[in-house]
Amino acid sequence: MVFQRLFDIILTLAKTSLALRGHREDLSQEGYHGNFLSFVELVAQYDHILWQVLDMPKGSTRYLSATIQNEMIESLGTKLETHLLEQIRASPFFAIIMDTTQDISKVDQLSIVVSIKRWDLLSKFTGESDTTLKKLNQTRWSSRVTTISAIKLRFFDIIKALSSIVLKNPNKDEHNEAESNKTKMLNFEFVLLCEFMHSVLNDINYASKTLQKCDINLGEASKALAETKGKLQIYRNDFELFKCKASETARKYGIDTHFQEKRQRKVKKHFDELAAITDFQTEKKYLKLRFSIMY
Repeated sequence: MVFQRLFDIILTLAKTSLALRGHREDLSQEGYHGNFLSFVELVAQYDHILWQVLDMPKGSTRYLSATIQNEMIESLGTKLETHLLEQIRASPFFAIIMDTTQDISKVDQLSIVVSIKRWDLLSKFTGESDTTLKKLNQTRWSSRVTTISAIKLRFFDIIKALSSIVLKNPNKDEHNEAESNKTKMLNFEFVLLCEFMHSVLNDINYASKTLQKCDINLGEASKALAETKGKLQIYRNDFELFKCKASETARKYGIDTHFQEKRQRKVKKHFDELAAITDFQTEKKYLKLRFSIMY
């Protein structure tokens, strides 16, 4: 019973990155006794067990010395390390990040970060699949194709993974981010743009791969560019085609196929402005304009 309370106090101090010990560790003396003993004294005001420990005569075994504190910290560290190693060994795959920094004595300190939670969570829902989520690369256009394709093909699995994080993850920031991403994905506008960008990027990627061939001639290059340009012009003018595709996908996942109307910002006009600002009456008209000017 006593150890359970002391372990909880140490864990609380460790989570908040607070030091345990102070300059004066004799409870019989007045003054500041460090965070650990101060927390013990605070809890003892409301807890009968710790109050009895502090009320014991000097020389009794109270498990509050610096040696006991260090042993408890080492015990917690060993338990945590064992638990982490069990999770890593049970995971089919994991990511490792290693970095070194110098401390004040110019000695390199090696830090190792092993990431298993994200991949383990996704693998529970995706199972065995050749299509995995890809990180968006800002410099390589071909990565955008694989990224949007993975989202399109694994849409429902991603939603289930995000729902699991929202329901089970105690971390507030991760919970809020997962809930925000889930809300954005369960939106007809997101599904529509996903269908549109998947078609556009696939054709652009085909032209890019064709132009990178070693044995390509001018005629083939011209033909590939002309075909891609023609398809992009069709995509730009055929908004209803993608709306129908997106509606089928949305109904499959139970997403409302109506556009969510947003409040339009009223931009203040200056006295010397001549051109009137065009306001779109519906979200559909606004998206249609975005399609026409995007490519």
